[in-house]
Amino acid sequence: MKVRLITPFVFTALVAGCQTVPNQYADQFSREGKPQAYIDGHGDGCRSGYNAAGNPYFKATKDPQRFQDDPMYAQGWTDGFNTCKARYQSSSY
Repeated sequence: MKVRLITPFVFTALVAGCQTVPNQYADQFSREGKPQAYIDGHGDGCRSGYNAAGNPYFKATKDPQRFQDDPMYAQGWTDGFNTCKARYQSSSY
């Protein structure tokens, strides 16, 4: 009985934890003085990188207009995509 009650909570915590990984750098970037556009782009790019590498828990995210018009968003997106895609690929067996 206890296993049945705990299992959904553990699964939910794991999935929720996965979804927050791309934002793990937000505080660090903010402390470093990175603009919010870079931070937003990095989060979107990171989610997209995890998705491109095969992680089913992340949805590819990109604001095409902002990517085109805002160089800081575009740079953050590209950095986040490359970093997180490589990280997931190196941790997959």
